[in-house]
Amino acid sequence: YVDTQISVLLPSGGMISNDDSDWDSLNGGASEVVLPTAVGGTYYIFVRGFGFWGGYYRLRLLAELPNEVTLRDGNTLLRLRNLSGSPFRNPFNNADWFVGGRDHAYQIGWWYRRANTDTQELTLANLVTPDQIAENRVLFTYQEGTLMLGVHYELYARGASSAVLRAELVALNFSPQPLPLNLYHYFDLDVGGATTNTAVGTPSALRIEGSGGFYCQVVNSLTPDFWEVTAFPQTINLLTNAVADNLRNGDLPLTADITGAYQRVETLPPFSYRQMRLLYGLNVPFLSSADIDLSGCVDDSDLLRVLFAFGTTGFLLPEDVDGSRMVDDGDLLQVLFA
Repeated sequence: YVDTQISVLLPSGGMISNDDSDWDSLNGGASEVVLPTAVGGTYYIFVRGFGFWGGYYRLRLLAELPNEVTLRDGNTLLRLRNLSGSPFRNPFNNADWFVGGRDHAYQIGWWYRRANTDTQELTLANLVTPDQIAENRVLFTYQEGTLMLGVHYELYARGASSAVLRAELVALNFSPQPLPLNLYHYFDLDVGGATTNTAVGTPSALRIEGSGGFYCQVVNSLTPDFWEVTAFPQTINLLTNAVADNLRNGDLPLTADITGAYQRVETLPPFSYRQMRLLYGLNVPFLSSADIDLSGCVDDSDLLRVLFAFGTTGFLLPEDVDGSRMVDDGDLLQVLFA
């Protein structure tokens, strides 16, 4: 153990220093600086060790978790609210998606149910890490017991009145036991800024037509086990009631205050993961998970991305087109034949 002194230069230009602290009971010479209300910016850390080999020191930056995040790209904006709270809540009106001067979204969210322990569907509650990777990308991490859930959103402008949103969920089982799990994605869109829309197509390739010439395609890269497209509030009532439910499928076309949801039923082996991926394309004529860079066309750039990522394993990989958790021949074939 070596005595240290730590100094932190704040983004504001101020300096906070500490020589000795009690954070390490075995080393009274260890230094610590705690910033209980850290703000965004660059922090410069200077450590002086009174010995040959440096010493112990600690810097703790504490900040309140946000309850609202905004993504931007070009002239499109996605605002997400109500990021944490009770697992039994209905995070209503938690999304705004502005494109072409209109708000096309009312609510977007995720629910889950552990088949062996939960008596009803639960929404994501315990936010531990919000990571805004870029102005148009964010990754939220939730810890719900031994179940960890990551939610990823990625936003792209595609013209004055068109945009694409990639929405993904990854569920990781940190238990030594298999975990039977139901995963749900819910949406309530108001395409064109109007509550009454018309839904046509199939559960894996849905088209929602709104006012003002606006339409939104919803592409599910993995075929859902159950799905619903209903008039508000049927589906959200199903997800927020006090009993365990499966989605009830439904009939298309439908004209109403359109809401919908997708459900996947999985059993996660110990220390493994599963994921869901959806694409929302507003006024985008072509939308496919094989369009890896979301350029509006499956072309050489998408093929090159698969080739350079070939053999890669992991989650939240755009090149893993078929959701097999590995970039392989299946992904290559989907891009070649899209």
